[in-house]
Amino acid sequence: MASKLTPSQAGAVVGVELACIELVCRRRGIALHDYIGGAVLDRLQFNGWVGELPPEEAVVHMSSQDQKEYLIEKEKINKELAVEKTKMKIESLERQLEKGFINKEEYFRELKNI
Repeated sequence: MASKLTPSQAGAVVGVELACIELVCRRRGIALHDYIGGAVLDRLQFNGWVGELPPEEAVVHMSSQDQKEYLIEKEKINKELAVEKTKMKIESLERQLEKGFINKEEYFRELKNI
């Protein structure tokens, strides 16, 4: 049935299902992670996505303090900010290296790909 509802985006059904499960958990007063078996980690690392912002706003957003915890930022900006974008990617790689998510070999390999 899910394939009939969203033939081109099957993942959309999963998102709706998860939202429904979360609503049930809220109504019962339990945490979602408890409902599905308990927390595995006490902290999660997420990637950030700026989306489509004007170039000036994208730079401000990615440079803000709340974005510093993200390992990777994805942004859609114009070519005029290529230098700033490269700087952000290098900073992201440096954070990954500092936090131990990648080793020096991976750091230098990714650095070459920028």
